[in-house]
Amino acid sequence: NEKWVEIKSSRSAEEFGTFVWNSFIFDCDEVSQRRIQGAVQLAAIDSSMTLEWTLADNSTQLFTAADYIQIGQSLAVHVSQCHERGRMLRQQINESTTEAELEAIVW
Repeated sequence: NEKWVEIKSSRSAEEFGTFVWNSFIFDCDEVSQRRIQGAVQLAAIDSSMTLEWTLADNSTQLFTAADYIQIGQSLAVHVSQCHERGRMLRQQINESTTEAELEAIVW
């Protein structure tokens, strides 16, 4: 279905774009997600660690282990919300019976 392809593309653009934690904007493309997950794993092992992170605007910020745990949680919520919205819109697409109903569905 063309509408689902359109919605799925928008979902991916949002999922792999950026997300915000504590007013800091993080990249969340696939590589960035893996890097964040690695920092979260390190934070779980060493609660005293701090790491400098390059944000979406290329500025840097120092974050603590506790910060990284929260950043990882925020990333997980971001991804989950993108997919939840995608599932809702997919259901609306499947329930649409007219072209006008389909066209009204937007990301």
